[in-house]
Amino acid sequence: MFETEWNQDNRDLKKVLNERDSALKERDLERDKKEHAQLEVIRLSDEISRLKHQLSIKASINTTPTSKSKQTQAKPKASQTPKQAEVQFPQQIQVRHIIPSRTNGWSQNKKFFNDNSGESCTIATEPIIQDGIVYYEVVETQFNERFYSFGVGITDASVVFRLNKEPFHDGHDKSTIGFYNWNNENGVLYHMNEIFANSKFSSGQKIGAEVDMDSQPRTLTFYIDDVEQPDFIFGIPEAIRFWAYIRRPSSSFTVSKFERRQSSSAHRFPQSKGYDIINVQMAYYPCTELHAHSVACITADGFLGQYEMSNIANLSGFSSSGDGEDDTTDGAIRSGWE
Repeated sequence: MFETEWNQDNRDLKKVLNERDSALKERDLERDKKEHAQLEVIRLSDEISRLKHQLSIKASINTTPTSKSKQTQAKPKASQTPKQAEVQFPQQIQVRHIIPSRTNGWSQNKKFFNDNSGESCTIATEPIIQDGIVYYEVVETQFNERFYSFGVGITDASVVFRLNKEPFHDGHDKSTIGFYNWNNENGVLYHMNEIFANSKFSSGQKIGAEVDMDSQPRTLTFYIDDVEQPDFIFGIPEAIRFWAYIRRPSSSFTVSKFERRQSSSAHRFPQSKGYDIINVQMAYYPCTELHAHSVACITADGFLGQYEMSNIANLSGFSSSGDGEDDTTDGAIRSGWE
């Protein structure tokens, strides 16, 4: 009898728990739909603003100055060539933080504040970037330099970050690239796995990320206090958002720069390495220069890829000796050769 009652109670408890789980899943699904709808409205508004801006520039270029006609028999003045409207750079971009629902933090202008819970906060920034050269810079003053408590990067525009999640959770590691400090010794590039690259950085330093969406392939370069870091990324998505990540209790970050630039600040150095994320996993592999015009690399899947030297010479710092000998370099190229 007692066993029968216990079994019944157990079934009732399971039923209640299942109903609660179903209600929670339904609530989360509804919340996600609202967040996606909100992001789509913002994206469309940004696209409309961008198109209006382009149309206004074209209209100002095509407009010719008209002069008042005189009712005299004087010779008409030679028509003047219309002046092209000058676009001033850098162009400042308004910072609009995308804060997940029920986040225990808040935004004020260009600054985001975490509460004292110590939960992960990944804050993406509108608008979506699809063209041009854009620079995004963040300053964080309270992060723990020995752990992944602060990072800056980009993500595919389709990604929506969730409450208390790191940038690479929820399967976003394939669509997200970040730059972190590690153990107060190295910088770390992260895309599905860690690559110890670039310099370490400290609280209070300016950490910048520049995307060049017009280059082929598209590139991502990081900066520390305006100093270009040698290891960079290429093959980034065609539409991205920038993000910043903090975790330390009562920490905060400020977007110190968000602007469009006329030209890239990246110069590339002989020791620069390019990391390709076109396919699945970014990784570092030694590459061999076969001849003066192409580079070959054995990738993780065993594919021997070739890439025209003219397309990559300005990216990875390879040099063409032209002597026909095979030169081995520390350049880092991955699969996804086009």
